[in-house]
Amino acid sequence: MLTGVYSINELTLASWSNVLPSRELFSQSKKWCPKCFEDWKKNNQIIYEPIIWNFKEVNICKIHGVRLKTECPYCSKPIPVLTRTSRNGFCPYCRSWLGSNDITDEIVDSKHNSWKYFVVNNIGTLLKAKSEEKTNWSQDNIVSFLESLIEKTVCAFSRCFDIPKSTVSSWFGDNHKPILQTLLKICYRLDINIIEVLSSNELHVSLISEKDYNDISRENKNTNNSKVRRKIDWDNVEEKLIGIINNKDFNTSSVREVARNLNCNARLLYSHFPDLCKKISEDHDIFIRYQKIRKDKEKRQKVLEVTFDLYNQGVYPTRRKVEAILDSNISLRRKDNYSIWKDAVKSFQ
Repeated sequence: MLTGVYSINELTLASWSNVLPSRELFSQSKKWCPKCFEDWKKNNQIIYEPIIWNFKEVNICKIHGVRLKTECPYCSKPIPVLTRTSRNGFCPYCRSWLGSNDITDEIVDSKHNSWKYFVVNNIGTLLKAKSEEKTNWSQDNIVSFLESLIEKTVCAFSRCFDIPKSTVSSWFGDNHKPILQTLLKICYRLDINIIEVLSSNELHVSLISEKDYNDISRENKNTNNSKVRRKIDWDNVEEKLIGIINNKDFNTSSVREVARNLNCNARLLYSHFPDLCKKISEDHDIFIRYQKIRKDKEKRQKVLEVTFDLYNQGVYPTRRKVEAILDSNISLRRKDNYSIWKDAVKSFQ
């Protein structure tokens, strides 16, 4: 009743169970779009977590075209799917707000990330499918589609899509189904929509010859290997790392962020400069702790201000009245905030 949806199945992926396995379906931790959170908060809308963010293969927000966040920007911790202190839009560890309008550096170019956009668009289409459409979804449709591709060309199919032959063979047994990621990869390379595969028992892609498979493999190899090996000027990288460390201000970037700015892999940085990376990581941790202390101090000051303002207005500052005025990310459930409020109230007596 609260959701306005009168079928529980519409709120879950239960209707997918007959065609897609749950294996490798969801991420182990939360992902979110900071711009979505910020927009909802600004427009006084309900803060929630769309189910599409939970899919393992979804890494961008379809609405804003930005990379989904996977770690709290303040304490740098990944957030579990569910915790005792879970609260939509907030980190359960440091209680920080996860929304932000500062997304310029996180925008994902659709031209060079067509796979990511293909994934989010296709999964979005599946989630929007109505119940009457889902009745046409069938494992038999998937098998029929795969048979039209694989017949007499198992080896070529295996090479083209980089799928072990043993895995391909298992799809035609009773207990194995291709996972969502694999089906999406096949559809992407053949330029078809996955909902067509699930819905139609007449979708038969023309039998692909050995030559055609090789052409697809070569095309995708050229596309996917656009990350051509480049020669890295390690002396220049070392100089920049030293510059970051010698910066008098706190280091606000993690090793991962530094690596991204240098267009380099974080593991490579650690392997070449372990001591420098360790120092950058330590400085970043100090910055995070400093930020937390500063924010906690600001929150306690805000509790005091609200409490005294209410009292000066002739209103007794009960806990409920104080919390009603405070920002949503300031809670009197925290011991330090509660103590500040309690001591202030005692001073009025």
